Amino acid sequence: MVIFSKIHRLLLGLYVAAVCIVTMAVPGMAASIHDFNGALDGTMRHYRWAGFYLRTGNIALAQLELDAFAAGAGQLSDRYALSPPDLFARDGNWRGHMESLAAVGRDAVASVEAGDIEQARRILAPIRKRIGALRRGNGLFLFADCIDMRTAVTNWSTVAAGFSQLR
Repeated sequence: MVIFSKIHRLLLGLYVAAVCIVTMAVPGMAASIHDFNGALDGTMRHYRWAGFYLRTGNIALAQLELDAFAAGAGQLSDRYALSPPDLFARDGNWRGHMESLAAVGRDAVASVEAGDIEQARRILAPIRKRIGALRRGNGLFLFADCIDMRTAVTNWSTVAAGFSQLR
């Protein structure tokens, strides 16, 4: 039978406390980036649908999605511009990135309201690349970034020609 001395029990108690603190702190820190990514995903969903509707000429639905995108971008900016997730805390341009995302949303809505659909498309075009560059610049690489990279290297005219031969 092993009998622990008072010092051994104290050291074991400190070790258990340290393990508990470390394992509880990691999920707490990750929640911030998790919450941000969830909010960004929701906002970008509206961005993607707005782009689709603008391309297909369904301006009424594009405007609804752009309004939702602008609102989501504004909420992201309000929530995270001054208090970024831990992963982005050292990014000196973070606040500008968040504020410009909200401005892009407002500008795209204004362009559609003015009837300038092509201008709205030009305003929205660089958003995915900018967000991907923001993530990669801060050491984050998500599945969405893989899709963006694959899309950039795919020759879509070749893909379309291949599908047309399947008929």
